Amino acid sequence: MNLREKLKRLDRENYSRPKQEEKNDGGYKKLTDLISGKIISCENGQYFHRKIKFKSGFKHGLYPLKDLTCFKQEDICNLTGKNNGNVAVDCNNMLFMDTETTGLMGGTGTVAFLIGIGYFTAGNFIVEQYFMRDFNEETAMLNNLLHKLKKLVLVSFNGKSFDLPLLKTRLILNRIPAVSYDLHLDLLHLSRQIWSHLDSCCLSNLEEKILQIKRKYDIPGSEIPGIYFSYLENNDPVNLPPIFKHNLLDIVSLVTLTTHLLKVHNSAHSLRLSAEELFNYGRLLQTRKKLAASIDILEKARQKADSSVIKRKIDIKLSWQYKRADRWSKAVNVWENMLSRQSGGLFPYRELAKYYEHREKDFEKAKKYSKNGLLYIKHNRPLIKNCKEEQSKLEYRLNRLKRKIERINKPSFPG
Repeated sequence: MNLREKLKRLDRENYSRPKQEEKNDGGYKKLTDLISGKIISCENGQYFHRKIKFKSGFKHGLYPLKDLTCFKQEDICNLTGKNNGNVAVDCNNMLFMDTETTGLMGGTGTVAFLIGIGYFTAGNFIVEQYFMRDFNEETAMLNNLLHKLKKLVLVSFNGKSFDLPLLKTRLILNRIPAVSYDLHLDLLHLSRQIWSHLDSCCLSNLEEKILQIKRKYDIPGSEIPGIYFSYLENNDPVNLPPIFKHNLLDIVSLVTLTTHLLKVHNSAHSLRLSAEELFNYGRLLQTRKKLAASIDILEKARQKADSSVIKRKIDIKLSWQYKRADRWSKAVNVWENMLSRQSGGLFPYRELAKYYEHREKDFEKAKKYSKNGLLYIKHNRPLIKNCKEEQSKLEYRLNRLKRKIERINKPSFPG
């Protein structure tokens, strides 16, 4: 017996427990009695498989599932901000994936015991769930799952940081080839770009605050590992159905979230977005160097702003964008409006002083705003970050302006 055969034998001795379908003592129900699905047998072993079909007209939160089918490759490019090359992106080659694991910290000891995938086909949305009833079913489960992971676009929520590294580790440990895909849409990172103003961008919070999805009797994700370990220990699947439901809802919610993100990026004007959402989107467009589009969205955000805090943030960002676009009169209007509202702290004083000194060469006005800025510092010192540095800069500017004014006003005598 060689080393590999010894290890396989040791693995079977340590991890092969009687399956629930084989042992049904103490009045415990079978897994198949509680959850619709079947035991799949293959050359690598067995695992539990469940398949659920949704009609594409099924509405989950804001949108029917079929709304995602309206988007094309250029829409995905707008979402990612990248040219996705030769990837023919549409809903038919998207695969939505979510895992339930034995822990949230990752590492080689963490196992994905339930892997759910979702995809569109023939006018329906299909969700498949792969579940290992014990650790020795992992190889069979992963081998058969790989046949489905052949879509061009993988969609996940925090998959880049958690699900995919975990899956890659488990595939390596089971000597299975890696997952292959052309594009990965991690909706967590895309969501943070638009909803960073929320207290949390976890999927459940986005469902409640953004997507109008209300889960009833959902199990907290933190409790899932403990329930699975209890199932392994007691051989009783009575507490497993909520985990399957949780995983199923996660996958369907990814479709709704993808649809909403695509609508934000491709038709923001037609959506009822808040000032905060518009501000975040305008800021994102700025980072993508789409100046005109950024100004357009920020102006709409400014119109909808109903609090002094968000108005101040929008005004600062919008005035910078006006400066970049050489729309100086609009920038000046923003700064003067901030002063009239006593908003923005030192920012409008500083910007107006710079504008009148360098753009208009109106040194008297620049001097006035520099003096007013110093007065603001004097009366609001505790509120100003880097107070001494800001005061020093304004004093330096004021002295420079005084010298410029003196040179202009100095009488010239004939030679």
